Amino acid sequence: MTLFKSKLLILFVLVVTWFTASGQDAGRAEVQQRFDRMHFSSFSFGLVKGSSGDYDKGWQAEVGYGKRLNKLITAGANITYLTLGNTYNGYDFYVSESDEPSAFPPGSTTDGDPYDESIEVGISGGNFSSFSLSGFVRMNLTPYSDNSKVVVFGFIKPSVGICFLSAMTKEARLVVDFEYVNTTYVDRESTTSFVAGVSVGPGIEFLPTKNLSLTTHVGFNSQFGNKIVLDKSAFRPSTATVSNVDFPVTSGALISLSFTLGLQYNF
Repeated sequence: MTLFKSKLLILFVLVVTWFTASGQDAGRAEVQQRFDRMHFSSFSFGLVKGSSGDYDKGWQAEVGYGKRLNKLITAGANITYLTLGNTYNGYDFYVSESDEPSAFPPGSTTDGDPYDESIEVGISGGNFSSFSLSGFVRMNLTPYSDNSKVVVFGFIKPSVGICFLSAMTKEARLVVDFEYVNTTYVDRESTTSFVAGVSVGPGIEFLPTKNLSLTTHVGFNSQFGNKIVLDKSAFRPSTATVSNVDFPVTSGALISLSFTLGLQYNF
């Protein structure tokens, strides 16, 4: 996570803490007031944008259950499915025999001296998907009541789950003096990994009726696992030959940003 994102997360936590502490001034009895409809079930759908490695756009769907513990805090659990594509669209990165990316790929008309020998690599496949189980805590920045029409909240959602990286095919072509002299094809089977993650962000709940709520929220999401991140910028084999060019799969954090709309039934 970048320093800027870390500062945003710290600021978000401080703001939520301040509002929560301020809400306590309303008095313990008032905060812990019971409501006519304390429970809810929910469904949400949203778009996801990958911001780490070579992941691109995707979507997520979520079902859940929650309970309003008091005017300030709501807790519950969700089951989430998420999928992300990647930016690979053919021969979009190059590795030279000297272990450095070619500054001038084969056929380049850019002024300068391209490498006499280079390897052109194309990747297909490698889509990411996951099923996860999460618990969540919402902290209301505007206290909830039976007559509320709009509630602004912040949330934190730790999760555990299973992720899948779909099968990939790699085509590596050795280029000598702008001519293809050797081509190899290698397949990588789909893999399954355990992941743990956390999401934080702000949200708004609209209550047009007592039984029905509409929600929207922005999530800053991180998932951590082994060999789940596609990242060609970290692709630096010790010897780049057409027979051992590896797949750009690394371990670490998969960072994404989600924009979600949801429907909530209160009972």
